[in-house]
Amino acid sequence: MTKHILLALTVITLSSCTSNTDKEKFINTYAQILLVREQNPDSANGNAKVQAVITSNGYTQESFKSEFIKFSRDAQSFRILMDTVQQRAKRLPH
Repeated sequence: MTKHILLALTVITLSSCTSNTDKEKFINTYAQILLVREQNPDSANGNAKVQAVITSNGYTQESFKSEFIKFSRDAQSFRILMDTVQQRAKRLPH
């Protein structure tokens, strides 16, 4: 019985770590995208650079969109997440 409880706690702990890691990855990627958009007002050039940011962070266009949708399901948490993204973008070198 104790082994089952320990296993369940381990799985829960690992799941929450993965979730935080996913969130940090998303925050960093989105902050970089905001910076690219600010620096590249030209759509064609900006779009190519945004795609490069997405790819360099290990996403595909579809997987990044999927993460965005996943995080946006809870409006209050998403607002907090977007505030974090904006603060992180301000700290990135321009």
